[in-house]
Amino acid sequence: MKLSDKQKAFLKKLAVWLLRIAGWWLLLNLLWLASQCLYHKQIELYGLADFVGHEFVIYTPYLDDFFYTNPAGMIIRAIQLLLMVGGIVLAISLLTAWGVHKAKLFKKLKLVDKWLISALIYAVVAVVFTAIEYSQTFFRCADFYHKVRECQTIADYEKLCGKAVWQKTVDEKDSEFVNAIAKFEKSGFKAGRELHIFKYAKPEVYLLIWSENGKIVHRDWCHQSAVKGNKTLLPWGCDFYIDKTGECYIRNPQGDIVFYAQKAGSTSAAKSAADAEVARYLNCFKTPIEIKKREDNFQCGGWQGTSLQIYVPARKTMLNTFILASDNMMIFLSGKENFTEMELAELLNQINPAPIYEHFQRGMDSDK
Repeated sequence: MKLSDKQKAFLKKLAVWLLRIAGWWLLLNLLWLASQCLYHKQIELYGLADFVGHEFVIYTPYLDDFFYTNPAGMIIRAIQLLLMVGGIVLAISLLTAWGVHKAKLFKKLKLVDKWLISALIYAVVAVVFTAIEYSQTFFRCADFYHKVRECQTIADYEKLCGKAVWQKTVDEKDSEFVNAIAKFEKSGFKAGRELHIFKYAKPEVYLLIWSENGKIVHRDWCHQSAVKGNKTLLPWGCDFYIDKTGECYIRNPQGDIVFYAQKAGSTSAAKSAADAEVARYLNCFKTPIEIKKREDNFQCGGWQGTSLQIYVPARKTMLNTFILASDNMMIFLSGKENFTEMELAELLNQINPAPIYEHFQRGMDSDK
């Protein structure tokens, strides 16, 4: 059967369009492959907590083994990486195609076809580059975990990771603090055990080493992103613990002092947060109270806010409560009747509210 010129032209045009569709489909797959290499590299180095949420990641005692969920967070991150890789490849290939077109090379090809061919070449380069990066990262992390498994003593961990960023013999009140670091499937926490927390850079992990009588009995681990995702502010500079209700307490000669802090973007935001906290606090009592003293313009150093002296007849307790704001933070402190303004000034000079991650960072810096 002999085809007419019109039919030949149609088939040629159809073939060109089919090649273009196949080319763009191949390009999309190459970009997806490159973005997935980046995705898994990030998981190896940094974990998933920064985009699925630290509350959705559970770490097992086995190194590099963890459970996670939150499909929405994973899909969003995958799309973000695809758009990033695709944007870079398409932008560079468009500039290349425009340069080739201006130079009047490959005149039979349209600009869009030159763009597609350039994009395919750059996409292949991107896949090769990201695959090599992921492969190197995978083997680097595997080598680190192998060295961790060989560690038998605290000295071995110090040789591998440097000085511990946190060291303490824990008691029952420290369990909530350990649980606030990350979610562990089988935590090594036990009152009386000594805890050393080590930090490593690549991969970004914390190693929680539990020992009894100088002998290591358990090891937990987590990515640093799990800790960074926890925005709970804790008092740096003094001894503290978190009870089962989630409240933070500062151990103090005058008795345990309830501590709570919240970051704010500005001075006005901090004052608004303090005012809201005063209203919430006064409405939280389930039994009648007597406000013995209230000062709404209380000041102490760089802090200002509300001072309350409240008597709780049901508990026969007098509470001195201070809800104060600074440039970018609101702080709540409440203790029993012998908690004076002078003690408050000393305490405010001593503490510096910070997330758990900053505690570990400062612990590391202090050893340098």
